[in-house]
Amino acid sequence: MKISMHLIYLKHTLRHKWFVFRASRKLGITWLGILHDISKFSFDEWKPYVERHYNKFIKGQPASEEFKKAFLLHLKRNAHHWQYWLQAVQIGHFPYCVDEYKRGSDWSCNSFIEVYEALKLPLVEGEVTSGYTKKLVEYLEGTCVFYIYAGKMPEKYAKEMLADWIGAGEALRNLSIQEWYEKNKNNIILHEETRKWIEEQILK
Repeated sequence: MKISMHLIYLKHTLRHKWFVFRASRKLGITWLGILHDISKFSFDEWKPYVERHYNKFIKGQPASEEFKKAFLLHLKRNAHHWQYWLQAVQIGHFPYCVDEYKRGSDWSCNSFIEVYEALKLPLVEGEVTSGYTKKLVEYLEGTCVFYIYAGKMPEKYAKEMLADWIGAGEALRNLSIQEWYEKNKNNIILHEETRKWIEEQILK
């Protein structure tokens, strides 16, 4: 790998950190602004990120397995990412739960039924649902049902997430935080209180 690739990515990363730092100071989390994305300088994240930063400019170039692993490591090492706070819990086998529900069982798959009733979803096998509330049901291979819960983010990390979004927009110079959030909010799973706080800040 050429040294120039490392230098280009270093410049990109430091530029992003600078804009996030400025936003962090305004939000009163200066220290988190200094430490922001520090794990990107670790060995197991740096090289895959450098390669991805270079290759993304090549049309149709897919992300490597090495980058996917590094990206997951980054998400789980940095609490300012909303993905850090997600938890997936397997609830049960879909057809079995539906059969028990139809029989009026009051003991099997209770958590499964509670999720469905909370989401007001029809009990239709194979139906895929999505949304950006704190609850999301997904079907994997048509058999297992998972309940994905978004934990409430501590305010300091919610602030760092906001600073990250603001800084990314400023670095690109082409998207305000309001425009960015409106475009991406349906793909972000947040605890309802975290979402309320974020939207209050963005809409100020």
